[in-house]
Amino acid sequence: MAYNKSKNVEAAQKLLNQGKVAQAIAEYQNILKYEPRDQVTLMTIGELYIRQGETFQAIDYFERLAQIFVGDGFLTKAIAVYKRIAKLAPKKSAAGKTCRPLRSTGRDE
Repeated sequence: MAYNKSKNVEAAQKLLNQGKVAQAIAEYQNILKYEPRDQVTLMTIGELYIRQGETFQAIDYFERLAQIFVGDGFLTKAIAVYKRIAKLAPKKSAAGKTCRPLRSTGRDE
């Protein structure tokens, strides 16, 4: 079957309305198979993992998102995501160390 992002999003939303968060995450992950740099999908999956109490899974997706922002030169956005990571797991995260050099580069949107 051909990839159709809108159908995946629609299916995920329907599953969320039914309270089936794990299945909705799977639908969003299908989108990432075809669009691994989809920022909205990465953020959404991270948020859904937080809803399920799976903080470290969420952090994985937020880190991917932050790396995309850095690579694209959107440092303010990357810093915001790294700050979010640091709040989720301050002892496990290197997010604070990553933010400092980003602030000093001067490159941004």
